[in-house]
Amino acid sequence: MSPEECRQLASLESDVWSLGMVVLELALKRNPFAPFKGDELRSSIQCLRLSGLPQTKLSPEAVDFVDKCLVKDANKRWPVSELMKVSVLRESEE
Repeated sequence: MSPEECRQLASLESDVWSLGMVVLELALKRNPFAPFKGDELRSSIQCLRLSGLPQTKLSPEAVDFVDKCLVKDANKRWPVSELMKVSVLRESEE
């Protein structure tokens, strides 16, 4: 659930948040919001600063990609069209 969905204002940008959360959960091997339920969960999503991804697990480009997806203000979150242009692979991995 994106911050705007907590306020019942879902939009296409909410899907970008969801993508960032999926990558974050896969990299951390846990849901950063797992301890929270109900209203506490909604409040946490809107207020907590996500620490992002440890750079040892993913490339700096991948960390940057996730950070762009998890901008709390949906109006400042990168649109899908811009995220599609981002390369998260290092040259040696291509």
